[in-house]
Amino acid sequence: MGRTRYRIFEQEEPHFLRCTVSKWLPIFAYRDAARIITDSLTFLQSADRLTLWAYVLMENHLHQIASADKLSHELMAFKSYTSHSVISLLRNRRRTTFLRMLPRPARPETGKPVYQLW
Repeated sequence: MGRTRYRIFEQEEPHFLRCTVSKWLPIFAYRDAARIITDSLTFLQSADRLTLWAYVLMENHLHQIASADKLSHELMAFKSYTSHSVISLLRNRRRTTFLRMLPRPARPETGKPVYQLW
């Protein structure tokens, strides 16, 4: 399944968004992983970077209705931050089963794997 870029033409209007974990893995069943998502959404709201109308966090994906001046930029920043944070959490907790299942192309310069959450 390939990545897609969001094309948002009316930035200020509320949009329905879905962010799905690669291979539909139930990573957000872990409370700490789910907390990373909710804390990130709370931060974006409190910094007035995102207006969050509603959201539902499931064990393997997130639905949200949101708007922002630069919604595509905020969504990209949200997914990047949460991806790095959740993967770091999985590494620290030694959740190797999940890490093995996430797509992991190698970085050409180091040969180390780079995991893809979203």
